Amino acid sequence: VNGSRHVTIRNCALISNGVWGIQTCMSDYVAIEDCEASGSKTQHGIYFSTTDHPIVRRTIVRGNTACGIQMNGDGNEGGDGVISDGIIEDNIITGNGRKGGAAINMDGVQSMVVRRNLLVDNFSGGITTFRQGGAKPGRANEFRENTVLFEPGRGRFGLEIIDGAKDIVSVSNILVCDKGPALVVGSSSRRGLVSDQNAYYVYGDRNPIQYGWRRRSLAQWREKTGLDMNSTVAAWRFVEKVRDEARERAGRERDHWTAGPYED
Repeated sequence: VNGSRHVTIRNCALISNGVWGIQTCMSDYVAIEDCEASGSKTQHGIYFSTTDHPIVRRTIVRGNTACGIQMNGDGNEGGDGVISDGIIEDNIITGNGRKGGAAINMDGVQSMVVRRNLLVDNFSGGITTFRQGGAKPGRANEFRENTVLFEPGRGRFGLEIIDGAKDIVSVSNILVCDKGPALVVGSSSRRGLVSDQNAYYVYGDRNPIQYGWRRRSLAQWREKTGLDMNSTVAAWRFVEKVRDEARERAGRERDHWTAGPYED
C-alpha cells in the first residue's frame, strides 16, 4: 500500500510471503483487521513505514523471520519521519524474530496505543519504543494490558523504553522473560514515565528491571523512581496459569485459519 489513504485490509490470510505480509509507505489511515500475516521469509509480518494513524486489531502475526509488527518513521521517505496516532490491539503475535527484531517494534513512533495484545513464544524482543531511523524519539505511547511470555532460553526483554522516549505509559502488563529484563528503561527515557500495576517475572529470579545499564529489583526500582508501587513480581504458579491459557488461546485462534502451508 504505497502513497494511499484510508485503505482497509480485512479477513485476509497472507501466508509464506517472500519479504512482508503487508507493507505500507506514506499511506495514512491504513486499517488491518481480522487477518493473518505469517511466515514471511526475510522480514516482517506487518510493516508500517511513515504511515500515520495505523490500526492493527484482532490479527494473528506468527512465524515471521524478523519482526511481527514493524513501525518505522523514516524521514528519508518524506513527511515528518514519525508514525503517530495509531492503535495496535487484541492481536496474537507468536513465533516471530528468529533472526532478530521485536514482536512489536516501534522506531520513531508517537501517540500509539498498544493494548490487550498476546505475545507468546517469540524469539527476540517483546515490545520496544526506540529511535533509529525515525526523525524523533518515541513519545506518549501507551502500553496497557499486554501479555508478553517467553520460554526459557528465548527473548531479550519484555518491554523496552529507550533512546529518549518520554511520556510513556505502561500499566497492567504481564511481562515474563528469560535472562533479559522484563522492563528496560533507558537513562534518557525516565521523563514523564508512568508505570504501575504490572506483573514481572524473570526465570531464575533475576532482577526484573533494567534502568540505564543497571539491573534492579522491584524494590530498588521503586526506591529510585517511585514507580510501580502497585506492581508485583509474579509467583511461578501464576506464570504457569497465564502461559497455559495464552498457548490455548493462540492455538485456538490459529486453527481458525486453514489457508497456506506455514507451520510453527
